[in-house]
Amino acid sequence: MRNAPIGISDFRKLRESDLLYVDKSLLIDQVLNAGADVLIFTRPRRFGKTMNISMLDAYLNQRYAGNNWFDGLKISEQRPQDPMKNAEVVIRLTFMFKFDGSYDTFLELVRERIRQSYMDHLYLQGSEVIPDSMKAKMQGVLCDNDAPLLSSLHDLCWMLFKHHGRRVIILIDEYDNPVNGSTGDDQTRILNFMSSLLSMAIKDNEALKFCVLTGVMRIAKESIFSGLNNLYVDDVFSNHPQEMFGFTKSDVISICDECEHPEKYDEIKEWYDGYRFGDVEIYNPWSVMNYISRGFEPDVYWGKTSGNKIIDRFLINSGDSFDHGLVALGKGDSVEMELDDSVTYSDFEVDECSLYSIMVMTGYLRAIPDGSEGTYLISIPNKEMRKVFSKHIMDRLRERTGLDASKFRNAVISGDPDKMISALTKMSMETVNIRLSKDHTSYQMFITGLMMDLEGDYFITSDFESGSGFHDLRMRRVRGNSPNVIIEFKDTSNGNPERISEDALAQIHRKQYYYGMTGRVLLYGVCIRENVPTITFEEMYLQG
Repeated sequence: MRNAPIGISDFRKLRESDLLYVDKSLLIDQVLNAGADVLIFTRPRRFGKTMNISMLDAYLNQRYAGNNWFDGLKISEQRPQDPMKNAEVVIRLTFMFKFDGSYDTFLELVRERIRQSYMDHLYLQGSEVIPDSMKAKMQGVLCDNDAPLLSSLHDLCWMLFKHHGRRVIILIDEYDNPVNGSTGDDQTRILNFMSSLLSMAIKDNEALKFCVLTGVMRIAKESIFSGLNNLYVDDVFSNHPQEMFGFTKSDVISICDECEHPEKYDEIKEWYDGYRFGDVEIYNPWSVMNYISRGFEPDVYWGKTSGNKIIDRFLINSGDSFDHGLVALGKGDSVEMELDDSVTYSDFEVDECSLYSIMVMTGYLRAIPDGSEGTYLISIPNKEMRKVFSKHIMDRLRERTGLDASKFRNAVISGDPDKMISALTKMSMETVNIRLSKDHTSYQMFITGLMMDLEGDYFITSDFESGSGFHDLRMRRVRGNSPNVIIEFKDTSNGNPERISEDALAQIHRKQYYYGMTGRVLLYGVCIRENVPTITFEEMYLQG
């Protein structure tokens, strides 16, 4: 069994080390047959974008002639005598870096990235066909921190074309990362810089053969790609015959077989399946590989990596209607929504369409077309993402509204209705608007979303059949010593709240919602009236 390549995104190193590799080499054929001047591939972070850019470089770049990295891979069967293999002039550039979001730091990091690209082609300084004026520009990029950068990528491309007599391929990884990691005036300045840098390099450039860019989102409305007639875009909404990012079902089955643990497939599917790219079901590759390397132990692997600052920014500025949708998703429902594959970063007026579109593109949600053009059913894809959703999304919502989700969860499982009332009252006054407060279903959805963080220790269901009826919220313990929990919600505009909450508790008994549970069970009847909750509580013990 080969080891999983955790933390390795370099194709050459992976192949030379004989690590576990899921063959995505047919992406090369897809790129070469596209016939486009510019190709953009967008996927969530850690879904194989850097590995694939590295693979394209390894296959096309003349610097690596004579390698055996592609022996036994599908591309060698598809293109057995490929004249382009290791015969092309390639510029490879990455904008994947962590920074503080400031324009000055960004400029410093970009300068270093471009300097590294120039270092790969130092032989140009001795070229007899490169004018001295261009050599001076090259020397300035290599040595002068004040050298102009906007034309540097175009200039390098032109010099390589003149020297080799062949048009140049540019490969750019994570082109949108600097924009994602910034806000306000810094973001506007970074966006303008990136637009100028890339536009000069890829538009009407006779020295360019084609350019491939990867990123999380397509910055389509910001003029970076405006005016390009021969543009190929492959994003999470695109339909292509084969998916070259992430793992497919057959990929995961093959991995389980190679690891001699075919019985682990169902667990991998429960935790890491559920993404939808076009019409293909996709597993999170980062989480699958970590699951294998950690001895087949399920955990939140993708969610523990660096997050997306733009999601936090948009959540802070979201409104009540978006909150309501988040609650529905946390409950486990699907939400119908119009989505847009283009993102306008300069638009600070956030709407639901932009928010949910970004959450789909960044990997928090899955989207399935519902039959109407541009309209999708969005949902949380899998168990890992339900945990990420609860911690990242619901806690961001808690920070904005003041509701302490962890304290509320602790009150529920410790059998403390007074603390629950305190938290619910705060929620009612600060989170749920008057329209929603008249509907107990909104509270049910919100609270179910808050409790989803306990999945793993609990099997949590809402509006699901149990006993002789359909419970509002049922939490059956699956591990540990915590109690089982059942909550029934009711609302009223008249009548006695205490009596109605008692009726809710009586309904739990009457319908036997606790059927199948064993051990300690906490029962809550909750009545909501004009933002004020009333709770009737009971504790019981069921023999196995």
